[in-house]
Amino acid sequence: MNKGVVFCWALVALASGYLLFGPTPGGGNQEAAVKKAVDGYVRAFAQGDGKAACESLTSAARDAVVGLAGRVGASDCPSAMQKTRQIGGAEVRKVAKQIRVRKVDVHGGTAKVTLRASGQDSIAELERVGDDWKISSLPRS
Repeated sequence: MNKGVVFCWALVALASGYLLFGPTPGGGNQEAAVKKAVDGYVRAFAQGDGKAACESLTSAARDAVVGLAGRVGASDCPSAMQKTRQIGGAEVRKVAKQIRVRKVDVHGGTAKVTLRASGQDSIAELERVGDDWKISSLPRS
């Protein structure tokens, strides 16, 4: 598997220790709500809960994960999340210690979260779906 793909998945998956909790997307501080959504995804991924991690994604993002699932020996979104986490191993823990949230930009029903680890920035995008924020694209450099 491409190390860049593992790095990007690991980057968003391990941001939980650096993200703050906030109110729900229905009102109040939208930046905090976006961070909370990313945190939920990160915790699920880090704990190996592929089902919960996939529920944190928009349907289009889940479809993208399923499209790449075969590359890690998986056939669906939850198993792809679990396999990717296993493949990351010790490198995932190393990235977790370095990751920092640099910026959150909310524009109506969309948001971008800029994360930094190992001197490299990655951007995750989110969309509001109903009352929830969902990750619409996994981090990319």
